[in-house]
Amino acid sequence: MDEKIVSIIIACYNAENYIESCLDSLLNQTYQNFEIIICDDASNDNSLSLLMEYRKKDDRIKVLHNDTNRFAAFSRNRCLEISKGDFIMIQDID
Repeated sequence: MDEKIVSIIIACYNAENYIESCLDSLLNQTYQNFEIIICDDASNDNSLSLLMEYRKKDDRIKVLHNDTNRFAAFSRNRCLEISKGDFIMIQDID
């Protein structure tokens, strides 16, 4: 039986202080059949740059970016639109 894929969706706004611990924690889980979809909601800190660096490290990470701040529900819905998982997990960045 094939392992089910989990889509982890994250809305991110000005979270540069939390990105590393959040993503490292997710990437170090024992269950590894997942994708992480993060939507940066027009952050004005270093969040987007950090997310792009993580995307280079692991191809399971997908990064979306809103040109203007649209808030968490809009950002999560953008993530859902491209998710491929059998299951959806909502993760807060902090």
